[in-house]
Amino acid sequence: MANTLSPRSTSPNVSPTKKLDYEPTTFSDLDRDRVSEDSVVNNGGCMYTRVAKLSISETKESKSRILDVISQSTKSKRRRSSVASIPPSISSSSQSRQNSVSGKILKKKKKITALNKPLKLKVFQKYVKDKLSVKDLRDLSLFLLGGTNNSPKWLHIENRQSFQKLIVLFVPGLQPEDYKLDLGTKFSENKEKLLNDKTINIFPTNETGIGISNIPPFQNLPIMSPGSRLSLFSAYTSFVNVGLSKNEKKKRFEELQRKKITIGDLICDIGTLAENDYPIHIDTPGLSESYNYLLSKNADDPKWKNTRNLGNNTPRIFAIDCEMCMSDNGLVLTRASVIDYELNVLYDKLVKPGVPIIDYLTQYSGITAELLDPITTTFDEVQSDILDLISSSDILIGHSLQSDLNILKIRHPRIVDTALIFHHKAGPPFRPSLKYLASEYLNSSIQIDKINGHNSIEDAKTCISLTKQKLDKGLAFGMSINTENFFLRIGKMARKKSLVLSDSVSRQSSYHNNIHDKFDYTMHCTSDDELMGELVKNINKFDLLVGRLRDLEFSRDYSKRSTKSLVQEKLPESNVIMSQFNENLKRVYEEAPSGTIILVMSGSGDTREWTSLMSEFNSLNAQDRMEKRKEREHDIESAVSKARDGIATLILKNNQNDNNNNSNDIEVCD
Repeated sequence: MANTLSPRSTSPNVSPTKKLDYEPTTFSDLDRDRVSEDSVVNNGGCMYTRVAKLSISETKESKSRILDVISQSTKSKRRRSSVASIPPSISSSSQSRQNSVSGKILKKKKKITALNKPLKLKVFQKYVKDKLSVKDLRDLSLFLLGGTNNSPKWLHIENRQSFQKLIVLFVPGLQPEDYKLDLGTKFSENKEKLLNDKTINIFPTNETGIGISNIPPFQNLPIMSPGSRLSLFSAYTSFVNVGLSKNEKKKRFEELQRKKITIGDLICDIGTLAENDYPIHIDTPGLSESYNYLLSKNADDPKWKNTRNLGNNTPRIFAIDCEMCMSDNGLVLTRASVIDYELNVLYDKLVKPGVPIIDYLTQYSGITAELLDPITTTFDEVQSDILDLISSSDILIGHSLQSDLNILKIRHPRIVDTALIFHHKAGPPFRPSLKYLASEYLNSSIQIDKINGHNSIEDAKTCISLTKQKLDKGLAFGMSINTENFFLRIGKMARKKSLVLSDSVSRQSSYHNNIHDKFDYTMHCTSDDELMGELVKNINKFDLLVGRLRDLEFSRDYSKRSTKSLVQEKLPESNVIMSQFNENLKRVYEEAPSGTIILVMSGSGDTREWTSLMSEFNSLNAQDRMEKRKEREHDIESAVSKARDGIATLILKNNQNDNNNNSNDIEVCD
């Protein structure tokens, strides 16, 4: 679950009082009466010599003579406070303080002068001999924003004090042709050209005359997306998750272990529900104006229902699990089970779909034609029964429960998802299976009958048992403590505010929350144009702005629009999208303050072959899938190579760019 970050109270750095490095000299009453501050000024400090002689004088005659000389030199002067009658060490200390003040003024002037110096970047070619990774760009961003003291080896930042803001734009779908490179080539095959040839514009200027080529200075960088020889990982997930050191892991584990939790701490927040495609109930905690678009999903379908308040005095806890079969219209409900917190079976019924079943998926569902033949219970009856059983104030537990609620066409506001409160052993973004969790944390075996399939009652009971273990052992139980969210880290360590603009919402915070209470915010946008417009509008309110643009990858079939929350209008051609992006980027550049770094990156390369192969494999059962992957390993490796071949571009905004030669603001060095 996402954590809400509130500003931490900070105390000013107060240095302890320094002990004096001298012993104050004590004068006699006679000395105090005779010696004046003017004696110091007008005698060039020689008075101290005489006082010293006076203090060691052994004869009354010599003592009287010295005092007379001092007295004569001060008769015509206005008497001042005897505070000035101090030993040389104290006078030196006073002078030191004056020098210190002068030094501070000088340092302040130097600081102001330094702030006026433009930000400059130097890329060391020897360190980017191999392609940079998304992690390298993440670590650079973290360093710029104060989330780490480890400066990147591959880049030197000159006049870092002039850095003001970072804008990161993920633009999957970018191709080498967009950079005036040969059709069919890879970014990695043009590394030298991209690094050193400044005649290569970031994007070609189109017929409208608008292009990033008009926004100097810039530096192109071939990058490698996260993954392995035969696998591809999410570039965005890699960017927003920061690896922790051994000590940081230990500290975080101890912090989580100390916190006592209740079932309320495990309930999914609105952002998590939205990100995981849950149907959104009108009473969902945290639902605000920025999430209203979620309520419109399936709003026109009369079959969709909200759980209602049944008037229970105390919220109850249930687990739900459903089984499904395949029809021509997709998955249909064939069994629904409800378990209470004491593991009692409250409801368990088979359902006769209103459409023909083309695949019973028995190895997963446990449903056969023989089981359903005598059944007359309809979908509407089961849905009505569950709505009469579960109140909107109750808590529902399940594993990837969005699948069950979507098949039941029921919205519920309080969800605990065991696929989210427990982590995969490899960490996010991977999700653990219920079978793995049962084996790992309950020492039990479920879903082992490959012939008769899953059992919804067994699965629901497992979810209840896992949740009880979590409550008993704390938040750290079953969690990966290897990474930390990027946005929370810079908020916690450097008090930097961030805004993520995307077509999905991934954290609890919303921009419409009290801006003074936290550091990380999200804003839902339905199109690239809307996203860039909101970014420009909020550019001066945040230290980091991250935009996830999707139109280009959808237009080029790098990805499919899968959620109904997205605007389903037909997208324009990719060249039109590029033109719009160039124009929007120009607006962002113009509105950004001096000292802004804009990082544009594809994240991944051409994923079309990879996506096609994965679709083919996912249609097979587990055994056939394994055999097919082994058979087509060469094709997978080729597809992954293309999918991991990406591009990034650094753009630097300095006010001096408008008036001075900026060709050296970003340069490549050996």
